[in-house]
Amino acid sequence: MKQPTTFQGPWPGIEKFSMEKLSLDAQPFYQLHLQPIEIEGKLQRVGVWCHHYGVLNNTWSHTWLCAPLQILGIEQFGDHTYRLILKYQSLSGKENTWAMPMGLLARSRTAILRELYSRGLDINYESRYAIVSYLVQEAASARALGSTSEPIEDEPT
Repeated sequence: MKQPTTFQGPWPGIEKFSMEKLSLDAQPFYQLHLQPIEIEGKLQRVGVWCHHYGVLNNTWSHTWLCAPLQILGIEQFGDHTYRLILKYQSLSGKENTWAMPMGLLARSRTAILRELYSRGLDINYESRYAIVSYLVQEAASARALGSTSEPIEDEPT
């Protein structure tokens, strides 16, 4: 069986990325890379990536989903409203935050994607729906930032 590959860049600031720590029967997983990564000898862009091991062909696949998109935490507004606090960089290069209502996760994926596109997030169109799966995965482990009587205001893009 083919051994997992270690992705390692020779340049300072390049993220070292090892697949050896993962189970070969792993489901696709999402990872935010804030530094460029090297995969199979090629320098890749920063952002959210989907990594998947194909059991049938014994190879890893790597797909860039979007520019960096981080969940900073969860905000509670009032008794029943929760928001994911997202941090991202728009196409103009400006860093922004968005208090995304968690209720959007229960609606169609297009509602979330429409907002992210409108706010200027650079998105791989062919893999756009995986971004919602990434948000769901990250929201499950996000920490609560506390509750407020006033919602966190969105920063303009």
